[in-house]
Amino acid sequence: MTEALIGLLAIIPALMAMDHLGRVQDMERAAIAGTRYAVWEEISGRSSSDDLRIAIEDRIHGSDHAPIVDTARLYRQGISQNPLWHDREGALRAIAADDTVRRKGGGRGGRDLPRAGLGVRNIAYGESIPSAIAAIGLSGGMLGLPRERLPSHHVRISAQPRLEDGPPKPLLTLEARGAIAPGDWQASDDRAYQRRAERIVASEPVDVLTQPAQTMGAFAVFKEGRYARSTDFVPESDRFPIRR
Repeated sequence: MTEALIGLLAIIPALMAMDHLGRVQDMERAAIAGTRYAVWEEISGRSSSDDLRIAIEDRIHGSDHAPIVDTARLYRQGISQNPLWHDREGALRAIAADDTVRRKGGGRGGRDLPRAGLGVRNIAYGESIPSAIAAIGLSGGMLGLPRERLPSHHVRISAQPRLEDGPPKPLLTLEARGAIAPGDWQASDDRAYQRRAERIVASEPVDVLTQPAQTMGAFAVFKEGRYARSTDFVPESDRFPIRR
């Protein structure tokens, strides 16, 4: 019985720590969700800094039970408060240290996002592909995708450290940043898809190198004639949505 009581007393600090860590985890989740909300608003064209900031504060960082209202009403009535971000000592969040920032893109990904690798950059727009590669049927620009300058969004939430006594400790900073590329490309038909694929696949050299196999495959003994006739990959039309 004594051992059980001692064990229960030892568990009490762990239970208190679980409560605090759970609240901090919810704040971290809100930082990520706020960034996702901001980048989707960027795609939709509704990236006004003031309106976006107050919308994130109410819809993402506020109470889950609060109704969704327009930003004009939020300016008049104020934003909701998340009850999970308060404990017995008061507000867990240090609002003065928080921020929601939009940064203009300085190249694909900007300074806040990882840069695409050399292989991706070469396939996307032929960064270091020589124009002489056209001699084997490829495009020097490869897929010819634009060099996007993506604006990024950065959301920071700060939490008060509660688990340690003594002098004031630095704030816990929870950050998330991201961006979404607005550019896209969709083939209108099979031929358009094939033309785009041929810009990065050397069909002509492959066709020459496979001529012996195509010839031998025509004989019945190999039973591969119908599979060795062509090296072009043409996907079925029903695998692509129709452009409207």
